[in-house]
Amino acid sequence: MDGYIRIQLSALIRCISINPCKSERSKVIGATKKILKLKRVAGEHVIIIHMTEQKTILLVEDEPLLSALLKQRIEKDGFAVLLAKNGEEAPTILREHKPNLILLDIILPKVSGFEFMEKIREDPQFERVPIIITSNLGQESDIKKGKDLGAVGYFVKAHVSIEDLVTEVKNYFQKGAVVS
Repeated sequence: MDGYIRIQLSALIRCISINPCKSERSKVIGATKKILKLKRVAGEHVIIIHMTEQKTILLVEDEPLLSALLKQRIEKDGFAVLLAKNGEEAPTILREHKPNLILLDIILPKVSGFEFMEKIREDPQFERVPIIITSNLGQESDIKKGKDLGAVGYFVKAHVSIEDLVTEVKNYFQKGAVVS
């Protein structure tokens, strides 16, 4: 939810630097923010901050190095990233945090990405959560299966860079579409 918030500059500096007032600080932490104005109101400096809800991405990837690189790079662009190492723990994280997007590997231990997709598509609460597949499976039949299960994008890891994948995630949030 977008909104505007006015915080006295002196209170904000106190909150961020020494953390005595959690209520003010919690208004700023956990949101993407843009300072709109710094002005003086009744002798006090006040900043006007535009708050937008931070988008959350569930990254389901079992390869530790790749998941760490993706997580770090996606967070750099202001997204929150939740990490699941297999298709078995992913539904629990999905239910607890309700992410805005899922980045999903297909070849996973315990429960495959396709099985995970089938399972969540049966749940009305999660049937519309957008999923972008990132996989080493590049056969036409795998891509078709992913799209038939509702993936909004399918990228073969060997053919896409991390930068290009992050660009596609940003495009999805800006335009509601990816190019795959």
